[in-house]
Amino acid sequence: MPDCSNRSLRLVTAYVPLDCDNRSEGAYHELGRELQSLRLPLTVFHQTLQETWLAEHYESIGCPVRSGGKDSLAYHCVQHEKSRWLLRAMRGWPSETVAWIDYGILHNPKIKPADVLAWVRAVSESPPSKITAPSCQPLHASPDEAINWSFCGGLIAMPARNVQWFHDKCQLHAKTGDPTWEVNTWAKVAIGRADMFCLYPANHDQTMFRNYPVAA
Repeated sequence: MPDCSNRSLRLVTAYVPLDCDNRSEGAYHELGRELQSLRLPLTVFHQTLQETWLAEHYESIGCPVRSGGKDSLAYHCVQHEKSRWLLRAMRGWPSETVAWIDYGILHNPKIKPADVLAWVRAVSESPPSKITAPSCQPLHASPDEAINWSFCGGLIAMPARNVQWFHDKCQLHAKTGDPTWEVNTWAKVAIGRADMFCLYPANHDQTMFRNYPVAA
């Protein structure tokens, strides 16, 4: 079992309520409780759509964001908040590595608690030297209207020293481009500085956790 007091790793997750048909708020919180029951070094944020930085940006330019379901503008705003949640956790809980994990990650029947625990152990014992994430496809550019699976999206780990840079780059691309998925923004950031990223092959299943590249 990972040590919750271990300062080498801080995991981050969050929940923002949206008008989403694919899963109820209660179902999300049940999944979140299951994740928290694993006794991980985990910080959980709760906030509103209007408090996300991308929704604040759209509001500032006269385009208020209304709640919506999966793949809506509201959904994109929530997903883009991941980089700021990483930054908030890095500042509040100093650690060597900061990592994001989706609040509802255990909805996938192919992902078991043992997979999450194995990944936490691997990251703790072999901290990433770069921004490290599972990838369904080789890194590539894509139009904003098509989802880019160069990043799986539900999991990403990085050295604490890279968090501010990553967030700043995410904001730059998201504020100057068309609305899109956070993984598309991440791909744009990675294409610009591929030397700062380590993407390992995986799919939306246990390989996201089991394929983490452990240093020899």
